[in-house]
Amino acid sequence: MITISKAFESFRKDVNEENSVTLAIFEKITSILFKGVCILGVPLLAYMLFFV
Repeated sequence: MITISKAFESFRKDVNEENSVTLAIFEKITSILFKGVCILGVPLLAYMLFFV
């Protein structure tokens, strides 16, 4: 059975590694969010400039 302290310890070890799975997932999520903001922000800005 895994305890919370062991879970945090394994998380901390993973973050400190060079090929961290956690940081790769975080990078992928932030990249997707940034692309979404860029793609959806341009039409919203154009709408606000021309129709509001």
